[in-house]
Amino acid sequence: MIRRTASCCTLRSLALAAALLCAPGPLPALAAEPDLLIEHVGFWAPNDDRGIQFRVTNVGTGPASAGKAHIQTLSPSPANIAEPAYPALAPGQSFTFKYELAAPCNGHVVRAGVSATADGERNYDNNFFQGEVCPKKPAPPGAPSGVVLRPPNDDLVIAKPSEDLARPRGDMCVAVSPPTCPGEWTITLPASESHWYYEWTINDPEGCPFRGRQGFSRDYNPVGWSQIENADRGPFGLEFNECNYVWVYETAVTFDYQILDQVLDKRVTGAVLEFDEHAVEWTDGEGRDRPGTGCVAKVGIATSEATYDPAHTLDFNFQPFLNIAPQTATSWDVLEPTVDHTLNRRPRHGFVLQGTHDSSQLEGEDNSKCLSRLENVRLTITYVVP
Repeated sequence: MIRRTASCCTLRSLALAAALLCAPGPLPALAAEPDLLIEHVGFWAPNDDRGIQFRVTNVGTGPASAGKAHIQTLSPSPANIAEPAYPALAPGQSFTFKYELAAPCNGHVVRAGVSATADGERNYDNNFFQGEVCPKKPAPPGAPSGVVLRPPNDDLVIAKPSEDLARPRGDMCVAVSPPTCPGEWTITLPASESHWYYEWTINDPEGCPFRGRQGFSRDYNPVGWSQIENADRGPFGLEFNECNYVWVYETAVTFDYQILDQVLDKRVTGAVLEFDEHAVEWTDGEGRDRPGTGCVAKVGIATSEATYDPAHTLDFNFQPFLNIAPQTATSWDVLEPTVDHTLNRRPRHGFVLQGTHDSSQLEGEDNSKCLSRLENVRLTITYVVP
């Protein structure tokens, strides 16, 4: 039974406040999330009529990674596209940068935006600015004037040449996230889901356990391989007699394209799969630490959803796509399958990341390893709206 005092819970005029104040137990803690805001803050200098000043601020409660803004002039032409970089921003921190117009400012309409960070940002409404960055200068006598369309209940201003016909309201360029206005835009999607599994085998089955597979659904995201010669202990710390073991690790990642589905009239022109890679075990044949550049050497296109069977084993069905072994990379051009995903020409099951070797190429004849942990897996997509 919960007892409420008259001073807190019997005043009808404060019913909502009382409910919050008198609710039993602590309020749930809110997760720290970044929230990027981009603003036009005037000219760069008092006597500079071409340098426009923009400011990016993290108004959220969590840190935001470094990134790039995308700025272009919508009218008058040319577009004068620029992509200035901004650093990582702690909560409340800002960064100001300059955008140079192609001509002295005269009623220029500029579009500026920052892609959502891969750090958990969910509020995209303030990631974009569009509007006039200076007043239009008076036209000389007899000069033709342009037509300015202002959508009802919308602060967005779109300048149209006088000879153009006004388009219907539904076809007008509206500032939303992601951008739907004419131009080239870039958006970064964080991995919406990840799965990984490892497979272990042995070289000599005499007195040693046989092949096994185990699947997981975590954010650990390991990729690579490892082998142990004459091991006293096998998987899960079980004790065996001098067995040669091999482990192979793979990670599958998927991405949520729904935000891009809002842009109906688009053409995807670029797609880069990237991640941050951290060494777990990079050793030579003697088991000593060795320098390295990474362990991810193959990217496949997943052909089915990663699912688990009752034994909690997991395997990935995928189509091989890119293989640069024995080299490795943390950035991959995946334009072709991404176009297919955005157009629904193939199921959106994502990608599978693999190391340089599979189990058939390893025999546990030494103690070498190349095992990494992936973080901040992301897909950066560039698209053009005509």
